[in-house]
Amino acid sequence: MKSGAHEVKWKLAASVPVSALGLSAIYSALDWLLVERTGWIALDRDVIRFWLPSVLALALVFLFVSPRIALLKEGRRGAAKTLYWAIAVAIIGVPTVIAQFYLHAATGTLMHVSSAAETANHPGQTYFRADSICLDRTHIAVQPVVAAAGRHNEDLNVDIYIAVRLCGSGDVYVGLDYSHRIDNRLPSNEKEAQYRAFLKECDKKLAAENPSQYSYIERLGPSTALRAYEKAFARENFGGSSIVLAPRNEGFDQRAGNLPQWLEGLLAGGILLWLGMSFFAPVDLRKVAQARRGKSSSLSINEIAQLSVAGWGPAILFGVNILVYGAMVLAGLGGISFQIDDLIAWGGNYAPALHGWGWSRLISSQFVHGGLMHILGNMYGLFFATVFLLPVSSNSRFLLAYLLCGIGASIASVVYHPNTVSVGASGAIFGLFGVLLTYLLLGDKRLIEVRGMILLNVAIYLGYNLLIGMATPGIDNAAHIGGLATGFILGFVLFLIDHLRPRKGAA
Repeated sequence: MKSGAHEVKWKLAASVPVSALGLSAIYSALDWLLVERTGWIALDRDVIRFWLPSVLALALVFLFVSPRIALLKEGRRGAAKTLYWAIAVAIIGVPTVIAQFYLHAATGTLMHVSSAAETANHPGQTYFRADSICLDRTHIAVQPVVAAAGRHNEDLNVDIYIAVRLCGSGDVYVGLDYSHRIDNRLPSNEKEAQYRAFLKECDKKLAAENPSQYSYIERLGPSTALRAYEKAFARENFGGSSIVLAPRNEGFDQRAGNLPQWLEGLLAGGILLWLGMSFFAPVDLRKVAQARRGKSSSLSINEIAQLSVAGWGPAILFGVNILVYGAMVLAGLGGISFQIDDLIAWGGNYAPALHGWGWSRLISSQFVHGGLMHILGNMYGLFFATVFLLPVSSNSRFLLAYLLCGIGASIASVVYHPNTVSVGASGAIFGLFGVLLTYLLLGDKRLIEVRGMILLNVAIYLGYNLLIGMATPGIDNAAHIGGLATGFILGFVLFLIDHLRPRKGAA
């Protein structure tokens, strides 16, 4: 049986290095061929460099590493399987991400042109060194982008994107990006004062901008910055297809920085770490024996799905929320956070837009999220509500409760914050907790054994989020309270329906 343990350790040790090296090599080759070399694929660069490698790393761990991790021991003295999962994803994904940034920086060539305006004649070229860069400061397009940041939206990241037309050119611009951070916990008048002071600072920087100091210029491809400049062009009605050149001040040969050293170090260090973790991992020999008899100790995909969402109702909700977020990422809107106008365009709840088909925003906003941390927090809350509520509710009721509570939350939001864009599933999730609490308060016998656990966990979740909402701007507590109140009412109605309905066999 000891040989079985050694076999598991060897397979576990080999799974991550092979996946890391294979993903880095194959993905980088495809990126070079389909994106950098030919331009056949024109996805947002953040998607190409970060999101796709991250998703593929998760998939490789799930398919090839997870079955080996499942054969390790449970318990405090055994392997921390979550830690193994996280480290495996990092060792596979991070080098691949760094490799794409290095690939982009290292594969380009520098073209010499006499005037920056001539870059329009070379659509396939990215990097240029121009003898003359003349800025026509009478033709400027500006796009401010303000986004909440931090775990609890405690910061406001302000980016001012300024596109300045080149002299003698109708569609070539130099793009300048000035950034500033404002404490979101300050009073509104102080935040407004800091914002206006930053705008004045941007005016001074623009007036002092000296193109002769640029080492080279880079033609922007699909990216967050390019989308901001395109919005600026639309605001000024410039029209047409414009080229935006980003100035670079470092030497062209130094554009890759220390990325090669980082890549080599992370790959070597990660693989050594994983080998050590694998050979010292405590193997569960009972699970190995079961696996050899054909009784796999790892769950199938269907079993994992059933345990995660416990039915088709929650599965639909998880699926739609994640698909909408994924679609926004693939559309090139970012990932860590989305801009306000993009949230409105994708169905965010906004009072001035509630007319005609715009009323559908009361529902669509329940599936749109402001960024990565927003959706992760809400999906955790939805899973938590599912675990306790679905055993006493049908799938159809669960789905209906989510939608009705979300509508209640959306209505409360537009009533109390008519000029604010509201998105996310949190109002609907608060409503699901309201239904659950109503069942408890009315004495549903099916929840008696877990009553204390439910009350403790729901109190922590609701109390924490409400307190954070009161202390932090940008969190819509009106939606939270509106969803919770709708959940209480709906829970009372559903409880009455259950207990007043005649049972089969009753006289």
